[in-house]
Amino acid sequence: MPWKKIALPSGPDFDAFAKEYKQKAKLLVDESLGIGVSEVLRDLEWNVRFVSEVGLLGHPDENV
Repeated sequence: MPWKKIALPSGPDFDAFAKEYKQKAKLLVDESLGIGVSEVLRDLEWNVRFVSEVGLLGHPDENV
């Protein structure tokens, strides 16, 4: 099956998509990556939290 090009939303449709995505997108950075990774991603305007910010520092991976 060949690749199909999809049309990206534009104008108000894109603005609505970007707003919804920014509000819902979340990423939890594990302590094995370090807090610096979460800081870099946050500087890039990602909605990110480090495990210590949500009370999971030192918890096993199953809990994270």
